[in-house]
Amino acid sequence: MKRILLCAMFVMVGMAMSAQTLNYPIVQVDGKNYYSYTVEPKDGLYGISRKFGVSQADLHACNKGLESGLTIGQIILVPVVGPVAKDNPAGSFVTHEVLPKQTLYSLSRQYGVSVDELIANNPESKSGLTVGMLLKIPVKTPQVTKQTVKAAAPTSPIVTKPAPKVEKEEKAEAPKRTHVVQRKETLYSISRQYDISVEELTRANNITSIKVGQELIIPMPQKQEQTETTIEEPSIKVVENPTMAVKKGDLDLINNPQPVKPAAQNPNALRIAVLLPFMLETPYIDASVNYFWDFYRGILLGLNEVKKSGIFVDLYTFDIEKNQGTLDSVLRLPVLKTMDLIIGPAYSNQVAAVSRFSIDNRIHMVVPFTSKIELDDSHEFLLQFNPSQDVLLPLVAQTMVDRFSSSNFIIARFTGKQDKANALADEVIKALAAKRKTYRELQLSTSNVDTLKTLAGRNKTLLFLATTRLDMVSSLLPQIETLGSPALQIWGFEDWKQWVNFHEGTYYYSLFKKKDTSAYQANYKKWYGELSPINIPMYDLIGYDLINYTTAALKAKRKNMSAAFGNVECDLLQSEFKFQKVKSGTHWMNMSWSLFGYYNGKVTEIK
Repeated sequence: MKRILLCAMFVMVGMAMSAQTLNYPIVQVDGKNYYSYTVEPKDGLYGISRKFGVSQADLHACNKGLESGLTIGQIILVPVVGPVAKDNPAGSFVTHEVLPKQTLYSLSRQYGVSVDELIANNPESKSGLTVGMLLKIPVKTPQVTKQTVKAAAPTSPIVTKPAPKVEKEEKAEAPKRTHVVQRKETLYSISRQYDISVEELTRANNITSIKVGQELIIPMPQKQEQTETTIEEPSIKVVENPTMAVKKGDLDLINNPQPVKPAAQNPNALRIAVLLPFMLETPYIDASVNYFWDFYRGILLGLNEVKKSGIFVDLYTFDIEKNQGTLDSVLRLPVLKTMDLIIGPAYSNQVAAVSRFSIDNRIHMVVPFTSKIELDDSHEFLLQFNPSQDVLLPLVAQTMVDRFSSSNFIIARFTGKQDKANALADEVIKALAAKRKTYRELQLSTSNVDTLKTLAGRNKTLLFLATTRLDMVSSLLPQIETLGSPALQIWGFEDWKQWVNFHEGTYYYSLFKKKDTSAYQANYKKWYGELSPINIPMYDLIGYDLINYTTAALKAKRKNMSAAFGNVECDLLQSEFKFQKVKSGTHWMNMSWSLFGYYNGKVTEIK
């Protein structure tokens, strides 16, 4: 597996990850070219806009009804950015004039060609791009049709590994080694103990997980075949002028200045590693990867503010992809043992390996995204930003029942999987039962909304809508409003977006605040261009707040940052931090959350 190390202060390419031109059918509407795109699971307007390099406003402008949300399989039109070759033979060119902050890499993504192809046709670009430079862009003829065509999903590259050699001659059988799994051991820790990879261990035992007392066969360490990609430990060097420390043919040097210079000359500088799946080896970037890039941009901008306060940081950034092999390779690097803090990983299935590395080397780590941390992976050096639902939701439910103790409760369920909405409804019922308080529960749809008027009557009533689905909410709320029940209040979710501002007396909880970010947005625009439309949460602000908070805590207590919790002073823009140990001897979980209500025409935090 290749592992890419992005040296201190890896600056973002203008990551409007445009769709590869040839991967989507193009249709013409009123003489304009559009991609015909079929909405996939987990797609959102934000992700689609980033994927194609357009704004969400552009998507709304050419697709009526998007304000009510997307549905899987829905076909939408996406404006084509840049010229489209028409009736040109394969191998022809279009001319592109370089705009501010464009790079060879961003142009290669926009036009669906490689950086090598761009350099081959524009040798002068090898030393960098300048604004106004004219480039010859090789294009192939996309099929343009005036009919709506269902778009095929972009294909991901298929990575194959060399097949193992089949020996015809019998070999003497190697001595058999076994190991009995002990408490708190993981596949990663066992593989390190015997100097083998996790892949070798799982293959030898035909397993994907282990349990205490299980006997494992320990294979002898294997030498890598020459045909396999080997991993060399790269030299760590300070990048004074913006370059990528990435040895990869289709990534170019970035010619834009960086927001903050590394501090390697300062012996007291904090050393922080970022371990995230940037997927630089993968041509197709799925929607979730965009969030990681945004998060990383926020870290860089946050470091700029951190430096002003007298805190110096050397940042080491690793692309750990989405597979265990790449992560294992990174964790073997000696330089990682010198860190003061590790930020990452993103996915729950990679937490165990990083957690074991963290406790073995007594290095603090922050898990920024997943809310699923297994008990075996929990320890005092681990910080979890996104709290577990089984810890947070009972607190939210209890707060709801206490605050609305004088109200009648109606819990509206819906067909289909409702994830945290149904889970919170279950916790509310438990809290009501503990107080011996009655409630009404019904299956709600657009066909029986009128029953709410009878159930609520004239009494003060809290209607809990156990759904986060925008399509459901957008059809129900207007009907509920026509009931004319002034004593009816609604509990919803921030996932409703603009619909939390529809009914006077709508309440919801959130991990995030709404603060003035105008100065931050201006700084973001300076380095990375236009900021995406504001949503909650903004992933770049999560990165910004986390790096500000953790560096301040490390400055106060470098070897024991948890001792500084509660006394950290720093300016945060979206999050607040209240790290607590929710169970004795386990890790630190951020338990900061707020209650919001919409009344008098605005959303207000309720103390």
